[in-house]
Amino acid sequence: MRLFAIDYPQNENMGVTPEGKLWIYSNPISPVSCVDQDGVDHLAEILAKDKDYFISSEPGYLIVNFGKLSSTGLFKPSDQMGSGGGGGVEPPPKAPSKLAPIVSGYKGNVVYVDVVGNNGEWENVAKIYPRTRSVLTLVELMQYVNPDEDFRIRIRWDYSYNTDHIAFYRFDDTQINTTELTLSSSYHSVEGDVNSILSNSDGQRAELSFDQTIGLSFLATPDDPSKRRSFLLATKGYYETFETSPQTDSLASLVVSSPTINQNYPNPFNPVTQIRFNLPKTSKVEITVYNILGQKVNTLVNDEFEAGTHTIYWDGKNDKGEEVASGIYFYRLKAGEFLDSKKMLILR
Repeated sequence: MRLFAIDYPQNENMGVTPEGKLWIYSNPISPVSCVDQDGVDHLAEILAKDKDYFISSEPGYLIVNFGKLSSTGLFKPSDQMGSGGGGGVEPPPKAPSKLAPIVSGYKGNVVYVDVVGNNGEWENVAKIYPRTRSVLTLVELMQYVNPDEDFRIRIRWDYSYNTDHIAFYRFDDTQINTTELTLSSSYHSVEGDVNSILSNSDGQRAELSFDQTIGLSFLATPDDPSKRRSFLLATKGYYETFETSPQTDSLASLVVSSPTINQNYPNPFNPVTQIRFNLPKTSKVEITVYNILGQKVNTLVNDEFEAGTHTIYWDGKNDKGEEVASGIYFYRLKAGEFLDSKKMLILR
């Protein structure tokens, strides 16, 4: 694990592409049109950072037109890419054959960015992999811009997608100063001191299982008060999961033995949060939101779902489409005879 201190001008914004390139970006160029796969206009929802989200819980795509572009470079979809955000690079598996069933289950949260190729057909040029929190996502697309034609991109997803703002930005990398900080200590919550393992690229690896943590300390360096400082953590590793037998090599074999509902994320939230639930078999599912007095606020779903993991969203509105007040709310999952509820908090 390596930590870098990134210093750049005070009045600028800094971001990193999924490939690890650092850029200063400014002067946003807004799209001139945005329609979904059904031709429905969504320009107002993605034109500004106004918390008026575009939200989709079904497979689909957006075609975003920026008009004629010249000296621009970065496409920036802000806020959550897929369910819970994007910006990551796909982690290399130790054994792809073992990882494949789990990855296929999560690929619904991968967001694909396509451009029109020389043959006039859509071609995929970037994949944005999910993260568990909203992450700034920059995709370098300047090489695909023809200044004599409108520049269009297609953002598509297999399961769900929500975003607040999409824009093109001018970029610069000449005003960035990068300093690697020395790793001074690493403490594993179970194994103890693992500093010697993480300080060298010698093939030794520290392993993290569920509910385990590693605390890292780095030696600080003086910062320049005339500049802003951000930090970039670079890690090298892989995800690993259990094997499935040939007879049960499917997502159905990986689901839970009884229904479960996860804590919503983000929490607290404003204006949108996601709720994930798991089913061991096809079931009629009802998820309802209640206020602290036990009064029903909204029914989010009341439908049949197949076995597996599902994600829904609540936009903080009641069943009349009105925004609810800040405070504590409860959401309840009913699947067959199973009942469970959790608490969430809205902060306006």
